[in-house]
Amino acid sequence: MNLVRDILGENQRLNIMYIGSQHSFSAKMFHQLCDDKGATISICKSEHNHIFGFYTDVPWKYDGGFKSQEGRAFLFKFQDEEVVIIEQKNNEACVWYRPHYLIADG
Repeated sequence: MNLVRDILGENQRLNIMYIGSQHSFSAKMFHQLCDDKGATISICKSEHNHIFGFYTDVPWKYDGGFKSQEGRAFLFKFQDEEVVIIEQKNNEACVWYRPHYLIADG
C-alpha cells in the first residue's frame, strides 16, 4: 500500500471495499459496496500475473452511461518494480458506468 500512497499522496485514507475473489467477481456486489463512496482505486491481477489498476475521483454509480467531469482519473500498471501511470488529458475524469460491469474507464 505504500506504493499506492506514493501515487495518491500521504494523507489519503484507504479502505478496502471490494475483493473480487471474496465477492464472486459480482458486478452487482461491486456497485453495492463501491457506488457513491467518493474517489476509488481499483487494483487487478490478470491471469498472466500482470498487476494494473484504475483511479478516479468521480464516484461510481449504478445508473449506467458515460460520465465526464473535472477531476482526476488514470490507469496504472506495476512493471519491473516501477509504476507506469497513464493520465487522462484535459484535467478531465471519465468513467463508463454499466451496471453489469465491474470497472470501465473512458
